[in-house]
Amino acid sequence: MTIETTCDGLRRLGDIYSSIEEVMCLPSNQGCSSQQRKMLDAEMEHSLELLDLCNAMHEDFAELKASSKICKCLSEKEMMQRFKPRSKLTSAW
Repeated sequence: MTIETTCDGLRRLGDIYSSIEEVMCLPSNQGCSSQQRKMLDAEMEHSLELLDLCNAMHEDFAELKASSKICKCLSEKEMMQRFKPRSKLTSAW
């Protein structure tokens, strides 16, 4: 899973929430029973918690990616120093 995939998934999830809000505002849904409304509110709350979790994961992946890049750079720098060609000794004639 890449950062781009995660971002795309979060955007799509946001679109779904917008659509749900629109449906909830339709006149046919204004006559929902209080029990149905409570169930819908609970489901929306769980969905928001999931969205928050996805956002936290996205931030963690971004930090992990940055840390990985730093480690890679440090590793490459260390390898270059270890295998740096040694200067040839000049012979005195």
